[in-house]
Amino acid sequence: MIGIGQNYGVQLESHFLEFMLKALGDYTMGQIEAAALQIVRTRKYTTMPTIADFVEAIEGKVEDKASVQALLVWGAIRRVGSYSHPVFEDSITGQIVCEMGWKSICVTPENQQVWFLRNFAAAYKACRRCDEVRAISGPASVGGLIQGMVKSLGINHHPLTQG
Repeated sequence: MIGIGQNYGVQLESHFLEFMLKALGDYTMGQIEAAALQIVRTRKYTTMPTIADFVEAIEGKVEDKASVQALLVWGAIRRVGSYSHPVFEDSITGQIVCEMGWKSICVTPENQQVWFLRNFAAAYKACRRCDEVRAISGPASVGGLIQGMVKSLGINHHPLTQG
């Protein structure tokens, strides 16, 4: 991180370094280093990369990942068929396949491939966004606390209190 800061002419404070590493805590140091090298080689801007830039360098764009996962599911139809149930590494993909039903997915006609890929990718992005919101909002008890605070302030409708 210090090296990437120097590359962009920024002196990183220790508290900011701690914050960045905490925010990137789900990734290995090797992934973070690889992302830093990729960013330094490809970034055209002269400003210090954000945490989101690191996440995108590690995970790729959500749109790309959604499309790749849709293609993996479509490929599994051919490879596995309806006689078995494939296991997908990506938990969101597994969740969508479970909700749609593997046998239902397998009967999708070949001429509906474009439709399937587009809709699966859209479902993937929506589920991923829901997971992010759930992670940010925390446990249900926090929602109850927020709801109580909102009521005490006299606010009738607030997005955080919607179930």
